[in-house]
Amino acid sequence: MSLNEMRTSGHTLRASVHLAAGSLLCLALTSVIVGFGFASSAGLWFKFSYLLPPLLIAGGCWSIARFGESSVAHALVVVFMLCAGFIVLAGNWQAGASDGFLLGGLLPYSDAQGYYNDALRLLSGRRFTIFSSRRPLFATFLAGLLRLTDLDLRVALIVLMGMSAVAICFAVREVRRTLGVGSGIFMLLCLFMFYRRYIGTTLTEHLGITFGCFAFCLIWRGAVAARLGPVLVGLFFLSLGLNARAGAFLILPAIACWAAWDLRGPSRSLLRILGSATAAILLGFAVNGLVLQVVAIPGAAYSNFSYVLYGLVFGGNWILALQQHPELVTLAPLDQANQVYALVWGQIEAHPLSLVTGCFNAWKAFFIGRSGTWFSFILYLSPLWTDMREAFLAEGMAAFNLPRDLWMLLDVAAREFWIVALNGLLIAGVLVLMRNRHNRLARLHIAAWAGILLSVPFVPPWDADNMRAYAATMAFIVTLPLMGLSYRRQPSAAWWRDPETTPPAFRAPVIVFAVSLLGLQGLGLFMVGATGALAQPAGRETPCGMPCESAEQTTRLYVDPRVAIHLVGARKEGDADRAGQSLDARALRVWESARRHSLRHMWRGLSQLPDDTTLALAFDIRRGSVVYLRSDSRGFPHLRKQIAACGRVVNKGWIEWLEVDSLEVCGDR
Repeated sequence: MSLNEMRTSGHTLRASVHLAAGSLLCLALTSVIVGFGFASSAGLWFKFSYLLPPLLIAGGCWSIARFGESSVAHALVVVFMLCAGFIVLAGNWQAGASDGFLLGGLLPYSDAQGYYNDALRLLSGRRFTIFSSRRPLFATFLAGLLRLTDLDLRVALIVLMGMSAVAICFAVREVRRTLGVGSGIFMLLCLFMFYRRYIGTTLTEHLGITFGCFAFCLIWRGAVAARLGPVLVGLFFLSLGLNARAGAFLILPAIACWAAWDLRGPSRSLLRILGSATAAILLGFAVNGLVLQVVAIPGAAYSNFSYVLYGLVFGGNWILALQQHPELVTLAPLDQANQVYALVWGQIEAHPLSLVTGCFNAWKAFFIGRSGTWFSFILYLSPLWTDMREAFLAEGMAAFNLPRDLWMLLDVAAREFWIVALNGLLIAGVLVLMRNRHNRLARLHIAAWAGILLSVPFVPPWDADNMRAYAATMAFIVTLPLMGLSYRRQPSAAWWRDPETTPPAFRAPVIVFAVSLLGLQGLGLFMVGATGALAQPAGRETPCGMPCESAEQTTRLYVDPRVAIHLVGARKEGDADRAGQSLDARALRVWESARRHSLRHMWRGLSQLPDDTTLALAFDIRRGSVVYLRSDSRGFPHLRKQIAACGRVVNKGWIEWLEVDSLEVCGDR
């Protein structure tokens, strides 16, 4: 063996040891935090705080940076972020966190419930409802994932978090290679603070941020290395991401035009590149259209855009149409959309400036204000702040408790620092791009931001819910303030490394990740007929029935104890062996005090539940819809079963529950 071969072998061995040691350390710390119940506080701390978690993530990444740009360093960052994401996820479960998308830390609520419901419908052999037909890709993806995980929602949530974290790390790696460690860490922090809000939910933002960040990785590499192939594949994934989580669609033609201009050459004409880019974009729309035709309601895609457009021209948000025309609720969903479009065109014909005014209002709201502005993706303050603020308003400084409130006040101060820093860096980033406008990378982001800004009126800030709608393009959004970090670099050559220093081609992990994403997307579509996991075969219905009182209804349900929350007053013998999530009822009652004003009634209803109550999300086999179930824990099945339940439908805290008085197990699933 030559001396060079021995050195290479030694370097590989040291790298493997470092990777193993770093991974084991991260996994060991995560196991301790989760296993000893510390995730209920640490996870929510990672989810809400603006101060220590960013410092911890930045410190960890700086430590990993000593390995340079090696695959070992990238793998350690991925493991580190997977552990951070899992701590947030476990924190939701252990604390029983409830918000606009979660009940008790696990059960999907509101929009999340709609996508979960349609994923189960697909697995039972039914088509989507109108809800998921508007954006069918994610519900199809979730159905495939649930099929792969044997309907285990918690495992599916882990996979969703994992794939999003990996995609974010791919995007960060490309930035680090080109702009340095500091820029990579800044992007990682921004994307994590956007994404942490959605960890543990079944929302389209998972697929939007995953496809979007992966597309960003490919397009950035294509820009730096002047290669058309990665750009075309990136446009395809970005198109998928925007179809999965509708947002700033006009970024697609903007990047296509940039590619046609900047990547043209003797063997690649402008028109040929533009045609190829257009084909890549349309392929993403074709996939969405195929899913729509096969498993959803044809013609329903983007049908809720009519309400957004109505709010834009009439001066309000998306619910304005229903407020001003309550008769719309009597129409079928597609007829509603057509009627709203007719009202919009009538308004534009009568008052052409209404559209112009709405556009200017949207651009103004995108940059000026708080909720809905471009930097509002970080505005996700702990609900504990609500209680402290209300106490201060009611009692003044007499309500201040130094040990309890100091960290919260520091966190609020850190949030304000982030807002000021982001806006300052945005201005500096614009100057950097203008100064380096002759570089391909700079022109790429000028084009991307132009497409985003042109899309703003059609994804207005007042409907974007703190930039939720911009999930697929979030990586492109945060790169402009990221460029501001390079403001003091002179000359431009120091801002952008020479293309020859970048790796010539993508390695196996990127290819495997791309194939895995497409495979999971196709799994939900092409294995529906083969699964029927929730369907009762015709002619083989298991005899099951029980007499119910006249005021009660009999419902045939598929229940899975893994999608259930058992409220206990104290840890009891046997709780650890029970499938599902055992949650201290006192934790849920404490969480009720950490409320948002708009969800106060929901939390109050949950906090009044007695011990030994089970909350579950069951599937109504005959109707093909999920049902929120409340039952005595002692009679709740310990295995996945079909049951006949007698109970009453009650409305508590904005949630319709089937309150089960008695049930009979029909048999195995």
